[in-house]
Amino acid sequence: MVIAVAAGLSYLRGTIIRRYAGEYLALKVPAPNAPPGAPQIVFNGARLHFSDAILHHILFKYHPHYSNLDEHNKAVFIMRLRAFIRHKHFSIYTHEPFREMIVLSAAAAIQISFGLKRYLFPWFRFICIHPSEYLAVNPLRILAGNVEGTSISLSWRHLFDDMQQDTDGVNVGLHEMAHALHRQHEHFYGIRGSTFRTRFKAIDNLDETIMQRETRAATKFFPAYALQNIHEFWACSVELFFEKPDTLYN
Repeated sequence: MVIAVAAGLSYLRGTIIRRYAGEYLALKVPAPNAPPGAPQIVFNGARLHFSDAILHHILFKYHPHYSNLDEHNKAVFIMRLRAFIRHKHFSIYTHEPFREMIVLSAAAAIQISFGLKRYLFPWFRFICIHPSEYLAVNPLRILAGNVEGTSISLSWRHLFDDMQQDTDGVNVGLHEMAHALHRQHEHFYGIRGSTFRTRFKAIDNLDETIMQRETRAATKFFPAYALQNIHEFWACSVELFFEKPDTLYN
């Protein structure tokens, strides 16, 4: 089975990170979903120095949630974004990596964790960014994003497009970061994450209630796969919380 990875990114004329490309190639990121023979450029976030002006420009232009924040919260968002980038390695599978790829993938993590004290996702060291959907193994499938081991993988095309259409209830960045946040609290924080784990368990009862309602409803609110298990229900609920909050409340 062969998948043709879309290399053309002309729909987003971002700034190519050419001046960094030769400096950070020593690290090999463990990425089981990397397409065979794909180029891999790895950036150590601690050595990427984007100014506040650049971060603000990218977020204001491409991240509607950030654009709607007040000035104080914009400053907090950028501060957290800078810290998150500093603690990660970004593995990008293209010959021409855009700085927007790093900034907007990190922004998805900051958006979902903005009300939390812990927002660095320390269990996850690697953010892997594919140009488009990619082939994964064990089992064999085509994905737009997934969380595995210490890596969070995303399709750039899906991440960018979903971020611009921020009222349709679909956002692969928020979806995968929701999975990552759950795993972070389950497997890394231990007893310190007990509050999150306790509240997460309460979703099980809600899941059953929603499933019964969706079965009877003529128009479905949740996608079908959201009701397969509690993990997908959680991730889809996070997407809807940010993109369709009024409908979700009702």
